[in-house]
Amino acid sequence: MADLAKLRDAVIRGKRDIVTEVVKGAVAANEDINPLLDQGMIPAMREIGERFSRNEAYVPELLIAARAM
Repeated sequence: MADLAKLRDAVIRGKRDIVTEVVKGAVAANEDINPLLDQGMIPAMREIGERFSRNEAYVPELLIAARAM
């Protein structure tokens, strides 16, 4: 099963290579990819959005996270 915590952290930090690795691994293992979105990527984007609203993250961080997703 894909490491959802690793995926979530990679999206928040904008690490596209790690996101790609986790997603490709899940696809290669014929895993259901819905949890990757529902429990990994979407919560990560929600977190970075909340950080932005608290002025703890700025537009560049949002764009980097979105690109990683």
